[in-house]
Amino acid sequence: MARRISDDFINDLLHGELSELLEYVKSDDTLDLEFRKKKIIIYYRGGKLLEVKEKRPNIYEFVSGDKGYNPKMKDFNKPSIAELDQYIPQFKNIIDLYFGGSRLDKKERVRFSFENEIRQHIVRENNFANKADQTDYFIIDVEYETELRKKFDIVAIEWEANPTYRKLQKKYTPKIVIFELKYAEASIQSKCGLEDHLKDFESFKKNVDEVNKFKSDMLDVLKHKRELGLIPYLNKTNKNLVTKFAEEVSFVNIIANFKKESSTLKKEVDKMDKFDMIIANFMGYGLYKHCIRSKDEVLKLIEIDKLNS
Repeated sequence: MARRISDDFINDLLHGELSELLEYVKSDDTLDLEFRKKKIIIYYRGGKLLEVKEKRPNIYEFVSGDKGYNPKMKDFNKPSIAELDQYIPQFKNIIDLYFGGSRLDKKERVRFSFENEIRQHIVRENNFANKADQTDYFIIDVEYETELRKKFDIVAIEWEANPTYRKLQKKYTPKIVIFELKYAEASIQSKCGLEDHLKDFESFKKNVDEVNKFKSDMLDVLKHKRELGLIPYLNKTNKNLVTKFAEEVSFVNIIANFKKESSTLKKEVDKMDKFDMIIANFMGYGLYKHCIRSKDEVLKLIEIDKLNS
């Protein structure tokens, strides 16, 4: 589904009535602003904190975050630009209590909250952290939904942290990489497990028309996120314009907090002809190309871990 927002929306974020909201988001790196065609969503800890809908040019509706976080949401004041300083801290607290309370609730809710929070940590580390310019990826969208309503966790551009490549020299072209995030063992085998997501991606990739629309849309998203200062390094330091993406779109798995003694991952990986996974560069959420492992390399890592356990 298209993500790009209108030029009027962009202009109002930069210079109009929404500029105060944009500045608030840019001053607080625990917040993440994402485009959703005729609206923007601001996330905190991976939870929906605020939604701004474009009703018509220069007319917007502010909508509170997910009502599931608080059954008493009907009593919560409708947000507005004038009340950002009150609304955002209050709703952050609602999300904190909901995610904190999830430890005492169903296992699925625990996985959901942790998975969402880790996803936003990845966005923060690769887009906003003071060393974000040294990673090989910038995140341009999360929870992307295809026309067939299949979801991809993270859409990133691979733009290697090499001076030549960052200057787009030697015919270097950044490419799109879709990262699928799984938290702990249960998510690997679930209804939407590793194999299911790979099948979704392979099906998506076969639809050349949809892939081309997707790449064009992501190009616009990248352009506007740079323009709005939502990827600071690409707004202030690196002014080299990306005008196209490489032909190939890649799919890579991220598996967080997996128990190495378990045989689950090996069983799942064995089912697939192709499997790529990215591992941590020491501790942290920075994404580096040299940390991507192929199916054979992943299986070898599992065997080494078994021998050492």
